[in-house]
Amino acid sequence: MEIEFKNSLRNISFNHLMKDLIEDTIKNNSDESLFTLLIVDKFSSEILSSFLKVSDLLNKGILSIELINNKRNKFPNYNAIYFLSPSNESCNLLVNDYNDLDNPSYNKIFLFFTHKLTEDLLEKITTEGIIQHTVLIKEFNLSFTIYDENIFNLNLKSGLKIFRLNFDEEEKMIKILSHRIFTVLSILNIYPYIQYQNDSKLCLKLGNELQFILDNNNILKNKKKESILLLTDRSIDPFSPLLHNDNYLSLCNDLLDIQNMNNIEINKDTIIKLSKEDELWNKFKLMNISSVFDELLKIFETYKNKDNNNLSFIEMINYLKDLINKQNQNNILNISKVELLINQLYLAEEIKHKYKNNNIHELIEFERNIFLNDNNSEIISKILEIKKRISKEDYLRLLLILYINNNNSIKDIFNEDIIKNDISIEENNIFNNLKYIIKNNTDDRDKLIINDEYESNLLLTIKKAVKFSLNEQNFTFINHSKEEINLSSESFPLIIFNIGGITYDEIASVQKLSNNKIFFGSINHLKNIEEENKKEIKNDCLEDYNNTINNDSFILNVNTNIKNNNNPEKEDISPELQKLLEDENDYYI
Repeated sequence: MEIEFKNSLRNISFNHLMKDLIEDTIKNNSDESLFTLLIVDKFSSEILSSFLKVSDLLNKGILSIELINNKRNKFPNYNAIYFLSPSNESCNLLVNDYNDLDNPSYNKIFLFFTHKLTEDLLEKITTEGIIQHTVLIKEFNLSFTIYDENIFNLNLKSGLKIFRLNFDEEEKMIKILSHRIFTVLSILNIYPYIQYQNDSKLCLKLGNELQFILDNNNILKNKKKESILLLTDRSIDPFSPLLHNDNYLSLCNDLLDIQNMNNIEINKDTIIKLSKEDELWNKFKLMNISSVFDELLKIFETYKNKDNNNLSFIEMINYLKDLINKQNQNNILNISKVELLINQLYLAEEIKHKYKNNNIHELIEFERNIFLNDNNSEIISKILEIKKRISKEDYLRLLLILYINNNNSIKDIFNEDIIKNDISIEENNIFNNLKYIIKNNTDDRDKLIINDEYESNLLLTIKKAVKFSLNEQNFTFINHSKEEINLSSESFPLIIFNIGGITYDEIASVQKLSNNKIFFGSINHLKNIEEENKKEIKNDCLEDYNNTINNDSFILNVNTNIKNNNNPEKEDISPELQKLLEDENDYYI
């Protein structure tokens, strides 16, 4: 891992998982003659998948990774590490593993929970069947996934629905958020001053709950305060999730489905892979689309001959493939680098094609005009004029931008024909729900247009927070005045958590700040407004995570085919497992 990221949230979390969850447990508490299995639930498997690969675990002595929800064979002579969320469902399944006192699922067990274990759940899992096998029970304090080095996600699927919860639901959600954010602070080993957006009741409640947890824990309470945790919500900038932009990362997520970066299907014959180890992708994802295309041309020029000018991306791909075939025998080329370039050329060609066909450049200019223009009749006429040239999602985005800009009811802005013919019941609910995050703060909209481009108000807030220059009237500290804050370093750690989701453009913009002491997170990432609000309509954010998780989410279960006998031998590893151990390619969980 690069030196500048040695203290990144990803790296610290990775080391914590490998050492404290796996290495120390096996080394200090387990009989080396016995196999050790790792048992996870859907929530904890998603956490592990964002930090680790299967090979990381297998190489440290984990024989198999199994999902607690699945039907599993019993191995009473094997040891097991459980890494679970503190939920009723997971604890009930854990208890079921040891209901039969004469035939337990495993031998010695080590219980780790992603975050705070409540007293009733602790009582539930300390039954006679479990306790006689338990070596330790520990709150592991890692209850988030990682998107990039310092970008984290609390993995709640609620998105914007948090803004319209009733009192009891809101109280429960605040507790969930606070305990999960605390695990980020615990991993980073920092006790921050808490600053919050003071026109947000959610931020105030979350700040007070977090302060209570910090004041009543034994992990961080003696740490010196040398950092700031800034709490904001989506009302600070409701426009950003709706606006298109030319950032490459945003466009890839807008125009392609790259949520599974291991397999991006360009066409039926072409699947490309992206990863955090891909140098070109890491370089390009923060750039403007035109800069990416220029950079690709420069890199290609190092491989082409003088007769290959003005080639399209597809022609470049074919040229590089032929070059590989011709020179594969004498190792003149660094084949892996050329293949990475080919992948990026495929991706760029697809983005270029969809960017043009979806009229993205026209939309970017028009969205900016809506943002700055107060003439609704003129804007609506223009929207109706381009309606046939754009997708239904983009049409809805334009209407939503206009709606937020006016802070009115939908009937006050659009005529009955638009409401009746163009806006479904679900989409009408989106407009109604947005009122919870719209504030009368549009007087300074022109200040958000920088170098002729829209800059997120959330990003501008972060830039001020880094310099400790936020106005205290708008961003208040819990239990302190700004004058009382004493930060020993100008480059202090800043953790930002935004309630309601963050956009890929905001992620890219924060990463461009080149400050490895900024940690940025949210409930989830807003891919686009249509997808997000469909979740809001259909999902109850207070449902148990295991009931709302995407059915496509899974964990790789290594089937060992080892017989369940009294004297298992290490040589009985299946060919499948042996292949995984020896394969140079890493398999993600």
